[in-house]
Amino acid sequence: MAASNDNQGLKIAVAALATFTVLFASTTYYFYSESSKALSQAESAKKAATEAAGQQAASEAALKDLGVALGYASLRPAEGGAFPDLEALKASINQTVTGLRASAEQKILAKIPDAPSVRQELTKNQELVTLMEDQRAAASRFLANPSADLRSQIENLADLLKTASEVEAEFFVDNYNLRKALASVNSVHEEQLKTTQTELEKIKADLAAVQKGHEEGRVDLTESVETARREANLKETELAAMQGTLAEATSRHSTERSELVGQLREIRDKTQRKEDILDNPDGKVTFVDYGTKTARVDVTRSMGVRPTMRFTIFDRKAVGIPTDKPKGQIEITEVGTQYSIGRIIETKDLAKPIVAGDILYSAGWNATEPQQFALIGPLDIDRDGKDDRNDILQMIASSGGTVTYDLQLISGEAIEKGKLSARIAWYVDDDRDMSPEQLRSMTEAQRDFLQRKNEVLREARSLGIRPLPLTRLPGMLGFSFKTLRTSPVEGVDESAIRKMTRPSGRAPQENPGSGEPAEQPGTPPTSGDPAQ
Repeated sequence: MAASNDNQGLKIAVAALATFTVLFASTTYYFYSESSKALSQAESAKKAATEAAGQQAASEAALKDLGVALGYASLRPAEGGAFPDLEALKASINQTVTGLRASAEQKILAKIPDAPSVRQELTKNQELVTLMEDQRAAASRFLANPSADLRSQIENLADLLKTASEVEAEFFVDNYNLRKALASVNSVHEEQLKTTQTELEKIKADLAAVQKGHEEGRVDLTESVETARREANLKETELAAMQGTLAEATSRHSTERSELVGQLREIRDKTQRKEDILDNPDGKVTFVDYGTKTARVDVTRSMGVRPTMRFTIFDRKAVGIPTDKPKGQIEITEVGTQYSIGRIIETKDLAKPIVAGDILYSAGWNATEPQQFALIGPLDIDRDGKDDRNDILQMIASSGGTVTYDLQLISGEAIEKGKLSARIAWYVDDDRDMSPEQLRSMTEAQRDFLQRKNEVLREARSLGIRPLPLTRLPGMLGFSFKTLRTSPVEGVDESAIRKMTRPSGRAPQENPGSGEPAEQPGTPPTSGDPAQ
């Protein structure tokens, strides 16, 4: 049993030894093989280092030669492989080119101040424009990439020089052609100048002849002027004499006018006798019917009478027709060819009624022509603070008169219409005195207007125009405060008037030759209706 165990251990030991022997042999072979490879690589690396050293030496020699050629003998790479001297060289080249362009531009502007205009003119040469565009493009390429390699910079510079030489050549050709053209133009201009000088000499000769003629004409004209001056002196003497005659005639005319105005005023004074006496009667009453309150008067259509006209009735024995003693007023309602009919609108005194033979009068109407009136200043009949001018115009128009002059104050401004003349029969103004309160409250415009009103009143009196105070105006026109209309008549109902004045439908007529009425108003007449 023991012997078996010993054999077993020996076997194990032999097996282990064999295993170690194999492992050692394998390891030894592996390390020997790797060592051989390392030695071979080391030899290759040493050979490559030797070759690199030779190439570096050659590169350094070539770089040194390049630096000498570029003006940089000490051209060496800095740390990191950069070449500061080479970058400085490129920057210097760019700066030099930029400086050259700026210097060239300054010289061009110094010699040719209007260089922009010249360039604009050069654009007419299309070939030169193309070359200049190529030159600008080459310069832009050169300056656009300052970090480009030196070869590219040199190539760009070569392009720039090439385009510059082409532009210079084109300038030369253009200048040569220009000089030839100028020489040709100068020769043409010289010929024209010779022709012009010849014509100028001829014109000078003609001008001398004309000047000689003008000098002779000036002498003649001077003599004519002297003659005209003598004649003008004679005319001035005649004019002075005529002006004296005119002044004398003007003075005589003014004197005659003053005398005529005075005579007119005297005639009117004689006719009036005093201020409250009016004109001659305008007609008379021929028949009165108090049943219908109508009166027949002897004024007709041919005399200018029309419906709605009013007349004041005075007694047949009234002297001068005093306005403060009328018997009443009538309003014409029907106008005929032989007589007219009017309704009695007022009787002053029932004890003194209107009867046949009484006379009628209206300050605004005349059988030959309408009476002219002048309205001067504010006209407030009823003292209510409002101007009653429109009512007054209506009264005057209803009475057959017309207003040819009007002076009034509107919005602080004096408005004057028409012109005063001796043909105006009456001037109407408010002769009532103003109260102290009214005088104190007057504005500056009202004071100026009052001054103008006084001037117009003086002028009216000097022309002989008769005064007609505002308070007496209604009575003289056939109106009274009791019957005064304060609004215009919009229309006349002629049918109603006919029914009122002629109930039977026919108007009364006078018996021919007798002067007496054939029938009373309201009774059927035989013939002859007055026209409406």
